Amino acid sequence: MAVTSSSSSTSRSGSTLDVPGIVSQLMEVANQPITKLDTKISKSNVKISTLGMIKGSLSTLQAALTDLQTPANFSGMSAKFSADGVATATVSSSAVAGSYQMEVTQLARASITNVSGFTTSADALAWYNHASQAAVKSSADATVLMTSTGNYVLSLKAKATGTAAAFSVTLSAGDVAAGKTSSQYQTALDAQFKLNGVSFTRSSNTVTDALTGVTLNLAAASGTTTVGGVTTTIPVTMTVANAASAARPKLDAFVKAYNDLNTLYKEQTAASMDASTRGVLNSDFAVGSMMRQLVTGLMKPLTNASGADLTTAVSATSYNATTDFVSGTGNHTGAQSTSNTWQYFAGTSSAVSLLSDYQTTGNFVIPGSPQWDGNMTAGDCPFVQKTNINGVPSLVLHPDDSSTGVAVGWKNTSASTVNVTLSASLALAYPSQNSDGLSFYVQRELTGSARYQAIQSGTIAANSTSTVTIEPADSIEVAPGELIYIGLGRNSSYVYDHTVLSMNVTATPEVAPTATDTDLSALGLKLLSTGELAVDDTLLAAATTLDTRLAAGISIGFDSSSGNDLTEQITAMLASGGVLQDRIESEQKVQTELNTRKTTLQDKLVSVQARYTAQYAALDALLFKLTSTSDSLKSALDGLTASQKNN
Repeated sequence: MAVTSSSSSTSRSGSTLDVPGIVSQLMEVANQPITKLDTKISKSNVKISTLGMIKGSLSTLQAALTDLQTPANFSGMSAKFSADGVATATVSSSAVAGSYQMEVTQLARASITNVSGFTTSADALAWYNHASQAAVKSSADATVLMTSTGNYVLSLKAKATGTAAAFSVTLSAGDVAAGKTSSQYQTALDAQFKLNGVSFTRSSNTVTDALTGVTLNLAAASGTTTVGGVTTTIPVTMTVANAASAARPKLDAFVKAYNDLNTLYKEQTAASMDASTRGVLNSDFAVGSMMRQLVTGLMKPLTNASGADLTTAVSATSYNATTDFVSGTGNHTGAQSTSNTWQYFAGTSSAVSLLSDYQTTGNFVIPGSPQWDGNMTAGDCPFVQKTNINGVPSLVLHPDDSSTGVAVGWKNTSASTVNVTLSASLALAYPSQNSDGLSFYVQRELTGSARYQAIQSGTIAANSTSTVTIEPADSIEVAPGELIYIGLGRNSSYVYDHTVLSMNVTATPEVAPTATDTDLSALGLKLLSTGELAVDDTLLAAATTLDTRLAAGISIGFDSSSGNDLTEQITAMLASGGVLQDRIESEQKVQTELNTRKTTLQDKLVSVQARYTAQYAALDALLFKLTSTSDSLKSALDGLTASQKNN
C-alpha cells in the first residue's frame, strides 16, 4: 500500500508551514512507483487466475478424451427378448453376441410341507427346533400360521428350489397320537428350458452356466399353441448384442469440453488497440503453443490403442466349433466339403486329410458309462462327435493311434484376411479311466507351409481332471483359405482317449483404411472454420461401426516421435515442467518478485516520510523562530520610534 503522512500534525500554533500537507503531497509523488507495482500485481493476479481457468478447462478436455479412448465404456453387451414375461437376462463383458430361441417348460420351485395340530405358536416352534427334526430344520425354513383360535400350522418351505433340495417330514408315533398331521402342499421341481432346441435342467430359476457371460432369470413358462390336436411351446427369441450406443454422449462431452476451452482461449488472447478490450493473455507464447499443439493433435490420423495404423472398423464374427458342427448323413459318417468353415481331419500336424467319420448322433460317448476303446471296431477311430454330456452340448475328439491323430480346423472362408482371437480348452471325458494321456497341438496351417505358425503344444496328463486352456495373448492373422488347427495324438494304446474340445474363434476382417476412416469424421465430428468442434449428424449416422471401433480402442492425436496420444500430451502440459504449468509458475514467480519489490519500496518510503516530516518540521521551527525574532525586532523598533517622537 502507499505510504501516507500521519494524521498527527507537527505544526503548532503560529506555524508558517502546513507540514502534514507538504509531506502528504511529497509522498503522493514518492508512492507512484508503488501504484505502478500494484497495477502490475493486479494484472499478474488476473493472468494467474485466467491460466488456472485454462488449466481447469484443459483437465476437463483430457477427461472427455480419456472417456472416448476407454474401450470398456463401449464394450457393454445386453440381452433383449422378443416377448416379455418369460425371462430376463444380465450380460457381462465375456458374453458373445448371438441369437437364441428359448422355451421354458417348467420353473424351479421349492417343496412346501405343512404340519398341523399345534395348539400354540410356541409348541410349533418347539417341535421344529427339537433335535429329532434336525434334518428338517437344516433343509427348510419355518413359518407359524394361526388358522383359528388355538389351532396353529407349521409351514415348512425348502431353503432352495429344485429336487435336490427337497425334504420330507416323518411324524413320530407320539406326534400322530397327539393329533399332528403332515401334508405336502407343493413338490419340488427343477427348471427345464431349451436354448436353440438343446435341453437344460437346473435346480434354480437363476441360471449362470448355460451361456458364457449370460445369467438367465426364468420368470414363467412359455406360452403354448395347439394346432390339429398337437400342442407346441411358443419360443421367445433372446438376442445378445452390443448395448445401445454410448458414443453420442461421450462425443457431446468431448465437443463441449474442447469448445469451452477454445472460447476461453479466444477471449483471453484477443488482440485490440484498446487495452480495455485486449485479452490478458494476448501474445502469450506458452498458451498459444498449447492451443496449437491441441489443434495439431486433432488433425492427426486416428490410431488404435497402441498407436498403430487404424484399419477400417468392421464387426467381428464369432464361430463355435460345437454349435456350428456340420451335420453329416447317417449315424456314423457324413460327407465334408473343403468349403466348410469347420472341418474335421485325420492325420498329424504336417499332413491331414478330411475325416469321413464324424458323428452327429451315436453312442461312442455315453454319459456315465465310459466306453472302453477296445469295444470299437476297426474304422471307428479317429472320429469327431457332437453329443450331450450332462445336458451340455459337447464336441468329443478321439484319435486312432500315435501316427493317426484327429484335428478340428477353422477355415477362413471369406475373401479378406482376418485377425483371429482364439479361445479353446481340452479335457478328458473319462479322466479316471485314462492312464496314458494325450498330446495336442495348435497351429496355423500345416508344418512346412510358408505361413505355418506354431501357436501352442503340450500334453494332457493321464487321469487329469484339469482343463487345458488355449488362449493366445495375440491375435492370429489368417489369410483367405487358411486354417487354424487343434489336433490330438494318442500317447500309447487305446485307453479312453475321448477328449472334450471347446473352441471359439472371433474373426475381425482387415480392411485398409481410407482418409475418412482415420480423421475426425470417422467419429462423426467436424472441425469448423471458426475453430470449434461439432458433432455432425450426417457423419455420425455414416459411422455405423463407431461403437465397435471405440470398443476396440483408439488413440486421438498420437505422436509417433514421442509415442504419446493427446491425453498423454495434455498430462505433460499440466505437469511440472509442462508448457502450461511452467507458464503458471513463471507468472507466480513474477508476482512474487513484484510483491518483494513493493515491500522493499514501502519500507524505504517509511523512512523517506519520516525524513520529510523531520526536515519540514525543522524548517517550520526555524521559520517560527525567525518570525518571532522579526516580531521582537519590529516591536523594539516601534518602541524606539515612539520614544524619539515623544522627545
